[in-house]
Amino acid sequence: MMLPRIPMLVIVLVLVNLIALPADAGDNTKEYRIKAAFIYNFFKFVEWPSTAASRTTWNLCVAGTDPFGDALDAIDGRMAQGKPVQILREVKGEALKGCHMVFTAEKEAAKLQSMLHQVSTSAVLTVGEGAMFTENGGMVGLLLLNEKLVFEVNLEPAQRTGIRFGAQLLRLAQSVKGVQR
Repeated sequence: MMLPRIPMLVIVLVLVNLIALPADAGDNTKEYRIKAAFIYNFFKFVEWPSTAASRTTWNLCVAGTDPFGDALDAIDGRMAQGKPVQILREVKGEALKGCHMVFTAEKEAAKLQSMLHQVSTSAVLTVGEGAMFTENGGMVGLLLLNEKLVFEVNLEPAQRTGIRFGAQLLRLAQSVKGVQR
């Protein structure tokens, strides 16, 4: 799927501005608002296989405890690639396979492998917190580096499910592991 160039440039500029915003570790609300903006923009820079992309909404699921408070409410119903984003909270088990993107908080680390295994054969983009998220098999890891929110990408699990990352997103990543074909 080819997205228009002008809107993509605008999105890239928005993401670059968000990356430059310091996420004060003491201000949890600000940190999660920035994370919500990153997550929303991931919907615009990722291509799902046609079976997943054909659904009428983009389902963003929070696995386990929701650390966002009302920060995700700002993107609930917003359009991405012509469809609204729908927020589903505290999703687990088989229901995770109905998600396009699953976010898991760092404090859910004990349940991470189970969640990743649950969606390993489905076209579900996994996004999580912490330095070890992508090392443990997650696709996009959000982390604070020098008081700024950055993200890293692990292409290997995405390739197994048919998920592809846009070149603009990969250029903005702090690091990229694996090779996208």
